[in-house]
This record gives sequence, C-alpha cells and structure tokens, in this order.
Amino acid sequence: MKADNTLPSGIHELMNLAGDIAEGLRRHGPFLKMTQVPEAEFRALLERLRHAETLYSEARVAKAIAGGESTAANAALTKWLVRTRGMLTIDFGQRWSERWLQAGFNHRRTNVPKRMEPRIALARSVVDFLGRHPEHERLLDKITGKSGRASLDRMLEAQRALREAKASCIARKKVRDATERALRRKMRQVVVILGVTIRPEDARWLDFGLNRPLRSLGARPVAGQPAELPAIETLPVAPASPALSQAVAA
Repeated sequence: MKADNTLPSGIHELMNLAGDIAEGLRRHGPFLKMTQVPEAEFRALLERLRHAETLYSEARVAKAIAGGESTAANAALTKWLVRTRGMLTIDFGQRWSERWLQAGFNHRRTNVPKRMEPRIALARSVVDFLGRHPEHERLLDKITGKSGRASLDRMLEAQRALREAKASCIARKKVRDATERALRRKMRQVVVILGVTIRPEDARWLDFGLNRPLRSLGARPVAGQPAELPAIETLPVAPASPALSQAVAA
C-alpha cells in the first residue's frame, strides 16, 4: 500500500485489505457515523467476491484438466491414424493414388493432417472404411474400426468437455470481475469518507488496514481541539507628511 492508499491490483491482496476495512467498520463505523457504508453490506459484498473467486478458480482447474485430456486424446487418435496409414501402404502403396480415396485420404497425400478438423474428418472416414472392409484390419496391432472408433469418440468427448470448460471459465470470470469492481468502489468510498472525517495523523487509519495519508482531504477538527483561526495580516501605515501634520494641528 502506498501512502495515498491506492488499492492493491491483486485479487487476494484486495480481499485481505477488504477484511481489514470490514473490521475497521465494525470498530469505528458507528462512532464515525459512516452510514454510507454499513459493515453488514460491506461484508456481504466481500463474501460474494470470495465465493465468486472460488468458483472461478475451480473453473480454471477444470479447464486445465479438460485441456490435458484433450491433448492426450489427440495424441492417441493421431498415433492410431499414423499406424493405420502405415498398414494401408501395404495394400495401397507408398505414394498416393486414387485407391487411397476409399479410405478417406482425399487431400491427395497419404500423410495425417496436422490441423484438428481435417484430422478428425480423416479418422471418421478411416473408421468407416475399416468397418466396411474388415479384411484390411490388423487385430494384433489393434488397427481395427472398433479401436479407431474408441479413439475418435474419446477425442470428440474431450473437445466437447474442453469447450464447456472454457465457456464456464469465461462466464465465472465475468461474475468475479463484476463483483470485484463493486467491492473496489465501496473500498474507495471508505477511503474518501475517512479522508474527510479524521485527520491524517489519526491512528484509526491503521485499524482499517490503511496507511496514514500524506495530506488531509479536508477533515473536520478533532473533537476537543479548537479549530485554528487564520492569521490576519496587518497592513503597514505610511508616516504622515509635515504639511498634513500642521493642518491637523491648526
């Protein structure tokens, strides 16, 4: 915290400070007549942010897990396609020809596509081909339509789960961010109210978890101490001229 009581940028540091401010409101809010920020309302807002942050953290973990499963499923499907392609070269030859079209290799090459969508489309075609032509399967090597379908279904399910996890993460972040902004507004309001209610040297700043500011925002005089009166400047009087003095004397 800086001397001007700038709020922390980090969410956890912000919630820690909000907890101190809530305690300050409990101890001094009624005596300072801080009716604009009731303690109960402030604590409820803080609890909503804590809950929203917990849900967002859970969503981030779920997204990471879904991402890991998607990566693993993609690797498994790619491995199956590469092995199946190698098996098909025995029947169709190393170089691409129209014979490869029946297995779904319609991109005029025998390689497994690097992009996700073409790779999934190829997997569907190869699975269908092996289902229609079991003579091309290799049971011992698990190059079958059934094993390919299992890998493909795992990949599709992993993609679906990842999309849902990403959407949930975005939605929960929006809720968390909105709640954080609302709490920040209340916290700034507390700082401003204290700035016009108590003096910078007042120890109650520390009870709110805040620093004593470098200057006052126009605080009222501390109870029991008279307000300082502004000094009145005395204007100098010019000495009277001799002619004026004689006229007055006459």
